[in-house]
Amino acid sequence: MAKELIALYARRQQAQGYAFPEDNEWQRDFETRFEYDETADQLTSAAEIKKDMEKPHPMDRLLCGDVGVGKTEVALRAAFKCIMGGKQVAVLVPTTILAWQHYTTILSRMEAFPVKAGLLSRFASARQQKETIKGLAAGTVDVVVGTHRMLQKDVKFSRSGPCHHRRGAALRRQAQGKAEGKFHRRGHADAFGYAHPAHAEHGDERPAGHEHHRRAAL
Repeated sequence: MAKELIALYARRQQAQGYAFPEDNEWQRDFETRFEYDETADQLTSAAEIKKDMEKPHPMDRLLCGDVGVGKTEVALRAAFKCIMGGKQVAVLVPTTILAWQHYTTILSRMEAFPVKAGLLSRFASARQQKETIKGLAAGTVDVVVGTHRMLQKDVKFSRSGPCHHRRGAALRRQAQGKAEGKFHRRGHADAFGYAHPAHAEHGDERPAGHEHHRRAAL
């Protein structure tokens, strides 16, 4: 096992990836708009992840923490850096309710910037999903949140960057074929996972206001 791991990490170091540029003014502006005071762990994790992204090697990083410790904001800062670097972001989640929660979080958090977001789950209509898939292929959608629907063959990325996923080994393996880098987020108290805020992860209730589904096109 140890020998295999050493060989695996050696191959990763030799592989060529995309080196993202250093933080720009928009990145700093985005981070200062966070409405809460960051914890020391949040700042350290975000800085380390962004430093990884600036290296010319594919990233494969696990961010681990209990529910409510601020993993979402760390992930959003990495996602925003990816978008500023000209790449698309995929956020893979296991349930439709979680996809909706993360999608609305992204809309709210990035509303002041020219970022276009899409949703691929049952909470998006067939027409909306079709538009998102078309936008991903054309490069006009910057970030997409989705369930296993995002892994189907008709979903193609124009300029794929990191894939950020929250759960399920099989889904992660499928996602690896669509992304240049991987960012896993695992929450302890929420039955373990990866993506953005970990609120109600079980159940499939349609959220209030879903019929007014909107996309960020600022």
